[in-house]
Amino acid sequence: ENNETYVEFLNKMIPNIKTLFLNLIKHINIKDSLSYYNLINLLEPFMIYNKHITYKQYEELTNFINISCNKYITSIVNNVNTRKSDTAYGEEEILLFGIPSIEEKLGDLSFEISSNSFFQTNTKQAENLYEVVSKGCGLTGKEIVYDLYCGTGSISLFLARKAKEVHGFEWIVSSVEDATRNAICNGVGNAYFHKANLDRPLNLKIGLPEPDIIVLDPPRAGVNQKTLQFVSESSAKIIIYVSCNPSTQARDVVYLRENGFDLSNLTLVDMFPHTPHIETVSVLERL
Repeated sequence: ENNETYVEFLNKMIPNIKTLFLNLIKHINIKDSLSYYNLINLLEPFMIYNKHITYKQYEELTNFINISCNKYITSIVNNVNTRKSDTAYGEEEILLFGIPSIEEKLGDLSFEISSNSFFQTNTKQAENLYEVVSKGCGLTGKEIVYDLYCGTGSISLFLARKAKEVHGFEWIVSSVEDATRNAICNGVGNAYFHKANLDRPLNLKIGLPEPDIIVLDPPRAGVNQKTLQFVSESSAKIIIYVSCNPSTQARDVVYLRENGFDLSNLTLVDMFPHTPHIETVSVLERL
């Protein structure tokens, strides 16, 4: 019943928002938390806009929220995107309402997630997904792990409990900040996060210990060619490749197999039930 109420709320909210800001909205991106809900057990969404809104429009928006749906909304962020691109993330974030992040739990770990930061959409299945990743790593407590495209640090912190050190790398500054804060809040002292352009990863390791294991969890476009070259030339003996797009993963696995690795295991995780989409975890071992 509560879920039906939430769906009814979304069906009412989105058309109203589009009517108020017809010429401004490019994307509406909703992030919700299943672990930190309010007393009536409803989800807490983020809403993101891609251009500056006027003060009058801001008043109309906040009035709509206060009257119609205040109990459902945690935060509203105006995400300004001045580029001609089909991206939901912009160059500037303006907090219009509420707090700058939501919280989510993954097992016994808690995460703060800001509007531009990536986090698995299906939290319950994410725990199963990360168990598959952990099993593929075969951690003994002696390994140095690199987590490329680490987002808010969810995989990094999950693996840090069994590894010697984990180093996460991410391009989005807010994600690196979230990940660092999440490590501190969870009392994880062996996970470190670094801002890095993964299109130019050749200097990634400067001042860091050599990796034994590299985890890849790229966006749908897959791993950049230079990053694949870095991975294949690294000291890593195991590569764990997590993907939401099997076609680009297959392309990248071919490269890794041609450059010193063998595919030893492939696991499918149904992160998106009742859809044709699947999450795949490949384990590659150096020959």
